[in-house]
Amino acid sequence: MSDDPDFMRMFGNNATLNRMCLACDSMHVVGQCPLKRSGAEHCGLCGLAHYGYVASGVKAACPHFSSETQVRLMIDSLKMSTEPREIVDEARKYLRGVIGNLVKKKRDAEMQEAARSRPILPPKYLKGGSQTAQSRPILPPGLPRGGAQTQWRVAPQGR
Repeated sequence: MSDDPDFMRMFGNNATLNRMCLACDSMHVVGQCPLKRSGAEHCGLCGLAHYGYVASGVKAACPHFSSETQVRLMIDSLKMSTEPREIVDEARKYLRGVIGNLVKKKRDAEMQEAARSRPILPPKYLKGGSQTAQSRPILPPGLPRGGAQTQWRVAPQGR
C-alpha cells in the first residue's frame, strides 16, 4: 500500500484492495506492481518500455518483432556483432523462429481470406435429374417429403 497522501486522497481506501493487474496478470495492491519496482527496460530499437507480451503472448509487445523486414535487418546486424559466438547463435535462432511465426501467420491469414472469398455453390445434379448422394435433402424426423422446405448438403469445394 502506498503511503503517499496524494495517492490516498485520489484513490481512497479502495486502492488498498488487491486487484488483478493488467500489466503482470497477478493480484496485488494498486500501484505496487512488481514490474514497476523492477524498473523499466527501454527497447533499443523503438525507445519504448516493453513489459513482456501483449494479450498473453499472442503478439509481441515491440512493433519491430511484428515486422518481418525489421527482424531480417536484426539478423543481418548480428553478422557484425562483437558478442560471444554462442549468444549470437542463440539470438539468430530466436529471430529465425520469429520470422517463421510471422510467415505462418501471414500464410494463415491469406488462406482464411481466400476461403472467405470463395463462393458457395448449389448442389450438383447427375444426368437424368437424379441427385448426387451428398446432396439429398435432409428432412426433419416425422415430416413427409414436401412437408417442409428442404436443406441441401453441399459437397466441400475442390482444392
